[in-house]
Amino acid sequence: AEAQHEDWETIEDTGAADEDVGTERVPLRPVVLDPYPGELRLEAAFFTRDVDGVQTSFVSPFAEADYRFHEHAEMVVQMGAAWAKVDEESAARPGNLLLGGRFVQELGTYPWLFEVKAGLEVALPTALLDEDDDFVDNALRLVAWGGASSMRGGRDLWLWTPDRLSLVVPVAFVSRHPALHLEASLDVGTLISIEGEDPEVAVQFLVEGGWRIAETFLLAAAFSGSAVPTGDGDTFQSALSLLADLALGEGAGIYARLWMNLDDPNGFAFDDDGVWGMTGGVRFGLP
Repeated sequence: AEAQHEDWETIEDTGAADEDVGTERVPLRPVVLDPYPGELRLEAAFFTRDVDGVQTSFVSPFAEADYRFHEHAEMVVQMGAAWAKVDEESAARPGNLLLGGRFVQELGTYPWLFEVKAGLEVALPTALLDEDDDFVDNALRLVAWGGASSMRGGRDLWLWTPDRLSLVVPVAFVSRHPALHLEASLDVGTLISIEGEDPEVAVQFLVEGGWRIAETFLLAAAFSGSAVPTGDGDTFQSALSLLADLALGEGAGIYARLWMNLDDPNGFAFDDDGVWGMTGGVRFGLP
């Protein structure tokens, strides 16, 4: 049997159609939202500022792929790199490689479809300091890794903290409505030093809402926060971000997001000592 609804894809009765399959009822999902079971995203973040004649610039490419290999399970891979230039000195280094799996539960009926995700992720220590290099070189690498996180609201410290093996528990709630976009996420990570230092705990959240115009152009705003409860002093970083995403069809699209930090430790985005970040990227469906 086949099921079809306007802009929805035609799906054979293999467990994805909106009909009884055994004892379970699984809703269809609109093509515009999920034409393929997986997605590859490639992006780069950028920041620059001149303060008292000293030019500081950050660039951070980033790649993420997720793939739904089962009705209730998906895998995710993330990897980034960081580059910083301060005056005439520069440094570039890879970030940590993250691998993970997530349980996925779909809820609701069209158009009020939702996904709840929870899983376990491991960030492998591919970002490493070199003890044989001098202090200035390692300091610049720390600035580059710190800049990669700061440009993104101080998030995902497990990707950008060197010499750490991290275990991350992500939980997310995402709407699949064809027009209304809602997302909320909470991530807790334990960063374990490979050098024998005390482990650290990092926590972050994000709440995002937006509207999809003509099912192809999404405008959204998000408020996020991150903190290291085991760190010294006030480590809470809040940020506001604005997203524009254009679907190009066949699972492809382009997007841009402006990250604006709101307070210390990264400072207000547009103060002389603050950090903002502009990211732009492309995405492709994985069949």
